[in-house]
Amino acid sequence: MTGEAKYAGGLAFPGMLHARIVRPPAHGATLTSADTAAAEAFEGARVVRDGDLIAVLHERPDQAEKAFDLIKAQFDRAAPTVDDKTIFDHLVKAAPPGQTVGESGRLQEGENEEVRFKGGEILDRNFDTYEIPRFSWLPQIETILVYNPDVPASGCGEPPVVCMGAVVANAIYDAVGARLFQLPMTPARVKEALRRT
Repeated sequence: MTGEAKYAGGLAFPGMLHARIVRPPAHGATLTSADTAAAEAFEGARVVRDGDLIAVLHERPDQAEKAFDLIKAQFDRAAPTVDDKTIFDHLVKAAPPGQTVGESGRLQEGENEEVRFKGGEILDRNFDTYEIPRFSWLPQIETILVYNPDVPASGCGEPPVVCMGAVVANAIYDAVGARLFQLPMTPARVKEALRRT
């Protein structure tokens, strides 16, 4: 063990491609048209389209970003039926009854989270052999901030913290015009991103 932190953004595998996905600007918005010709002509880029899903793939994340910026997508936004003051009441009324999505194993028994040892050595040193529960196993979760001015802010849980890496990356991009895709966003990585730009 070196104590050096490793992040998903720093992992690279042979043949791996980085993807940028066209996302609707708001919940319920529908794609009305998409011009992907310029992105398809971008050197080394692949455009994948499956119905309304459009993705751009490239070996380098910064080039995937550039190809992605060439896509001209138009969306039709439905008129909102709720706002920040009425969303909570709407969710309480519209919430479906709870249901079991899937059942297997018991967390107490650690069915999926087992670290194997042999002769005092850890055998599971990476996520290729150490299977942990994954977010992909969960149903889609949408985080909604509820307007409630009578209750003071009391903390910051995981759902809003997850986006902070992207927030900082976008702030760096706005300030200096260089995209960072790896944590931690050190001065050296900012300089390297500026050099590549």
